[in-house]
Amino acid sequence: MLDKYDRLPSVIMRVLTKKIIPNFESLIQFTTDNFIPRTSNQAEQHYSKTKKSETKSKFKTVNGLLEYLALFMENEAI
Repeated sequence: MLDKYDRLPSVIMRVLTKKIIPNFESLIQFTTDNFIPRTSNQAEQHYSKTKKSETKSKFKTVNGLLEYLALFMENEAI
């Protein structure tokens, strides 16, 4: 990406230069330090720890939602 840096819009170049690149190590530190949470959002942390990955991604597509609703309605009808 940095080899195409000069093609980026100026606002992106400024953010990369002033915020991302100087702080890159601290921004990714959670990947190597287990004591640092991936997010500071407590609800998101709870959800990521308690829900299976298939459940979390179930509603990301219309097809996934429709499949879930069909199964739910089928089970409720019984």
